[in-house]
Amino acid sequence: MNKKRPAQSPFSAFLKMLISPIQGWKNIKSGAHKPEEVASRLYYPLIALIAAGEFLQLIYNPTLTVTVLLKDAVITFISFFLGYFSVLFLIELIFKKDVRIKLMTDFGKNFILMNLSSMVLFYFLYEILPLAGPILVFTPIYTLYLIIKGVKYLRLPQENYNINIFLLSILIIGMPILIYKIFQAIMPIA
Repeated sequence: MNKKRPAQSPFSAFLKMLISPIQGWKNIKSGAHKPEEVASRLYYPLIALIAAGEFLQLIYNPTLTVTVLLKDAVITFISFFLGYFSVLFLIELIFKKDVRIKLMTDFGKNFILMNLSSMVLFYFLYEILPLAGPILVFTPIYTLYLIIKGVKYLRLPQENYNINIFLLSILIIGMPILIYKIFQAIMPIA
């Protein structure tokens, strides 16, 4: 059996996609990465990094307690972890069958993981540079740009194309934020 092996790691494919979205999406599309590999070698380590990065708040605010930071770390991790699976679940509910089929392919799942990874990376930048928060608050716009540039490689049907891009953008950018807000509201403040 001659299996196609990826020429690059998911992380290097991700970096290329961030730097040059069009060429990066072409490389990711032609690559042979399984979504499980992208998740385990890129997405999960990044969300573990931002969960640990919550403890960087001690640099700027040494009065915070470990309990508060641990709560923030858990909420952050859960938000992005469940964000991916909730996006997949909502795709099944919201999109028509022809669009759903395209989004549930290996490339479709990698598309979601790569875009969510960009959100995670920007969140980590905010953690290490909280004073740059007023500038970094606009980084989801770059994720939106990545979604728009990459969606053409999904080859979605032209019928309702813009609505599908809009819904996909709302899901990818909004689900982790929504889950974060929900868990922040229900978890007791220590």
